[in-house]
Amino acid sequence: MNIYIITGVILVVLVLILIILKNFNKKSNNNENEQMQINFKKHLLKVNLPLVVKKLNKKELRLLAQDELKTYKALDYKNKLLKDMVDLEWHTWQVSVIIKMYKEEMDIYLPDYQNIFPKELVDLSVYSLEQKLHPIFEKYNKEVSQSGTKKYLLDQVIWTSKDISILLLFLVKYKKDENNI
Repeated sequence: MNIYIITGVILVVLVLILIILKNFNKKSNNNENEQMQINFKKHLLKVNLPLVVKKLNKKELRLLAQDELKTYKALDYKNKLLKDMVDLEWHTWQVSVIIKMYKEEMDIYLPDYQNIFPKELVDLSVYSLEQKLHPIFEKYNKEVSQSGTKKYLLDQVIWTSKDISILLLFLVKYKKDENNI
């Protein structure tokens, strides 16, 4: 009989320890997500878009993003390795539209995103993707003229398929979970 009581007490203690650890981990993740949100917004605020992009409304942005996704899907990047996605194939207009969507706190609902983007990126956490955005934002601020016209932005082909993959996938994933950005 004593062995049953001792076993029961040990099980109860183990369950309590698991509950405490789970709650501690949840609080830690919430703090990490809050910090990630602050970092993302801080970096995003530093990105200065040209006036022609700032004037786009949400409806226009959504239509433009849908066009970019169609193009992305047609180019079948999901089967490429990130190390091979280094050719300059995308223009600044496309990148500007995506960044403007972030600034407007928009996202893209894409339930089958795992079948569209390279597995290397799909497997990354939202936090890891967010970290990969920082150099893209920095490059944008260094390379893109704030007085650029739409033609200038269309002619400026300085973005890789890896850049656009990161930007689009983050746009798909960053609001998917309320605990993330």
